[in-house]
Amino acid sequence: MSGYPSHYPSCAQEERDELAYELVVCQQPLHARMCGFGEKDRRPIDPPPIVQLIVREKGQETWVDLQSLQTPFFVLHVTLWSADGTEERNIISNPPKCTRVLMGSLVSSPSLLKNTQGQQGLYFAFPDLSIRTEGQYSLRFSLIKLVSSDFRQGAKSKIIAQVFSDPFTVYSAKKFPGMTESTELSKIFAKQGLKIPIRNDAPQEAQPKVEKKPKAPKAAKSKDAGSSFPLEMTPAPEYLQHRIEMFDKLKAAADAEIANKPREPITITLPDGTAKEGISWETTPLSVALGIAKSLAERTVISKVDGELWDLTRPLEASCSLELIDFENDEGKMVFWHSSAHMLGEACERHYGCNLCIGPPLKEGGFYYEMGLQERAVNQQDYPNLEKLVNQFAKEKQNFERLVISKEDILEMFKHNPYKVHIINDKIPDGTSTTVYRCGPLIDLCRGPHVPHTGRVKAFAVTKNSSSYFLGDAKNDSLQRIYGISFPDKKQMTEYKKFIEEAAKRDHRKIGKEQELFFFHELSPGSAFMLPHGTRIYNALMDVIKEEYSQRGFTEVITPNMFNLKLWNQSGHAQKYKENMFCLEVDKEEFALKPMNCPGHCLMFGHKERSYRDLPVRFADFGVLHRNEFSGALSGLTRVRRFQQDDAHIFCRTDQIEEEMAGCFDFLNQVYGVFGFEFHLKLSTRPENYIGELSVWDSAEKGTTWELDPGDGAFYGPKIDIVISDALKRKHQCATIQLDFQLPERFKLEYRTDGSEDAMARPVIIHRAILGSVERMMGIVIEHFAGKFPFWLSPRQIQVVPVAAAFNDYAKEIVSKLVSLGIYADADLSDNTLNKKIRNSEIAQYNFIFVVGEVEATTRSVNVRNRDDVGTKAKGQTIPLDDIIKGAVQLKESRSLENKLV
Repeated sequence: MSGYPSHYPSCAQEERDELAYELVVCQQPLHARMCGFGEKDRRPIDPPPIVQLIVREKGQETWVDLQSLQTPFFVLHVTLWSADGTEERNIISNPPKCTRVLMGSLVSSPSLLKNTQGQQGLYFAFPDLSIRTEGQYSLRFSLIKLVSSDFRQGAKSKIIAQVFSDPFTVYSAKKFPGMTESTELSKIFAKQGLKIPIRNDAPQEAQPKVEKKPKAPKAAKSKDAGSSFPLEMTPAPEYLQHRIEMFDKLKAAADAEIANKPREPITITLPDGTAKEGISWETTPLSVALGIAKSLAERTVISKVDGELWDLTRPLEASCSLELIDFENDEGKMVFWHSSAHMLGEACERHYGCNLCIGPPLKEGGFYYEMGLQERAVNQQDYPNLEKLVNQFAKEKQNFERLVISKEDILEMFKHNPYKVHIINDKIPDGTSTTVYRCGPLIDLCRGPHVPHTGRVKAFAVTKNSSSYFLGDAKNDSLQRIYGISFPDKKQMTEYKKFIEEAAKRDHRKIGKEQELFFFHELSPGSAFMLPHGTRIYNALMDVIKEEYSQRGFTEVITPNMFNLKLWNQSGHAQKYKENMFCLEVDKEEFALKPMNCPGHCLMFGHKERSYRDLPVRFADFGVLHRNEFSGALSGLTRVRRFQQDDAHIFCRTDQIEEEMAGCFDFLNQVYGVFGFEFHLKLSTRPENYIGELSVWDSAEKGTTWELDPGDGAFYGPKIDIVISDALKRKHQCATIQLDFQLPERFKLEYRTDGSEDAMARPVIIHRAILGSVERMMGIVIEHFAGKFPFWLSPRQIQVVPVAAAFNDYAKEIVSKLVSLGIYADADLSDNTLNKKIRNSEIAQYNFIFVVGEVEATTRSVNVRNRDDVGTKAKGQTIPLDDIIKGAVQLKESRSLENKLV
């Protein structure tokens, strides 16, 4: 129940109002002690809310002369709402009774007063408001101008302006921190005759540490023993006040502009075809969700309006389609984590006083924010303070506010931050506008959209920190980067931590060290040293591809590692990719190590005349590639500088494309089935820096039903990325199939057609990689199998363990036979006890342990213990030697995922 007043003893005559009205809460409520249900038990909100009325001629910036206004006919009515402003909280319904929650004088008349700067204005004060129940609330103030029509029976007074207060907390008596000293604004208004309580002896430490829009956040000491720094800087960074003042001024103007937009009925169409009615510039996606179900509104993270991501609290402008998106949707996750990054940025500003740079969400999960710090570096002892601040922001339910702002204004707003200034000048054209978003005191350059308020983040954790360079260039400033993860409920955080624990156990860098598979050295960063057992895995991966090549008509070739830069200019790579290439001078000319094989294969195709009968030509190349990845991006085997690909290029006629593509997909199914990977296809379309004719791209991109990834294609043709899922359901993009209509044109590749003797045509190139980077695939496979490789891929397949030295010769005989048949077998001939030998073999992840003693030597058999069969570990199976050797060979050749010899 709003309970807006509709009858007063006197009123103004009805007239056409040419004035614009704006309300500004100039004294925000901070907190209160719950007053209970006794009529005399009143505990006023602290400090008393004060609202200023600003009146302008419509379309004008100057204020109307206050003396000319009929001020007695303005009244301001207050109601109680939830902290996010979505639900009214005036009444507690307990049938048959309904009890008021907001007590005191709910209507105020204006007073003409001078503020602390001596400026005269119209102010409404609410000195005796109190609330009966604890919780998080906000106040909504509604301005009413009384006219003669209000006397008609059943008439309702017209609301001409509204504003919400910031969220505030009502505490129980035990938790209430105490009343604060009266503000200077309250004191100066009291001196001018306003009836408002004044307190001069309230303890300063009782003030809350933070409010939704603090102009100067108070410093507070952290109770965490892990950090010697305060929770918040004191004094607060100067730029906070400057940004907030600019934002408030520009936001007020923007809100006034929206308030003047004409309201019209609109139709909102949901994905199931349901139509909802609304009002333009008033109805929001959140209000639509609330109209369907409160639970839907609570779990919805973001919306899509006519296919465009849209803030839930942003008014709809016209009839549209509306999709409500929750956290389970990938786009919902990205928005949620983007909003969480802003919360981390706010914590960083208030804890470090830093210059923020960028803070994006990450496709692999979570987000980061990087910043410039001059006097200190981030360390793990800072994590509890940052998490404490973010959790505090979540409790405050700070609204995310969107504001469109000109380039000139945004440069002024961020003039204190050199990184933001650089980004603004680089990314935003002169004379245009962009958007900023605010939560609490943080205001950030951002396209958005965001969740409605910080309270949506129920679980937050800082995960790691690292250093980086501004724009990824080592010539620029060194920055500090902090990573985090967040979820809309604590259960998901618990599940995430379990996932991280399991992922840590499977980390290929950890397993690679434990099993002596590979290592890296500072003298060649980003280049793996494959140890003997790692090389076995590496070669096994390539053998899978090579065996398929012989059956699928691919011809393996070898091309140079280094080319004159003229080749890369001709291919287009120098213009689009040079920063990722290793360049060097040879004979006073510029050369580059090849980052890919395709230009070399173009030279190979074009070195002799080709006929249509020769096509398709399928070149396969395992040549070494080099890409100059930033040092901060290097990560074990999954991101390296030196690597090999199972790279192939198919040169074919246009009428052969369909058949060749089908062959590529069959190749994919065959290879990924060997590993037990599930996969799906994603079509990446033209990026902004594409080359070639637009019409060729348009033709190539038609007709697909795959998942689209707009703008992520290579610059010479649309590509299909194959995304696999590992044992932990993580996504990895490995294989690529790409149509290329540009390189044949750039290299003038031709083949003779079956027409006239002089008829020539351009071939089409299909770029194809199944494993992708062999190093990267090896890292993925290690983690997928957690170091427990299937027999065919295992670098340690069989360990023969003699029970005593007397049986060493029999053990060596078995190993010799197995090795001669291509099996990786070893014998433990050490002086360790039998149990120790078996345990060491288990730790090393041998697929099978053959225990041999007197019985086995006499009967020419082995006692087999299977790594994956718990039942054989206590007592193995005794199997004839010839049978077990035959079974080992068959198991390796079958490439079965099941670890079973017979």
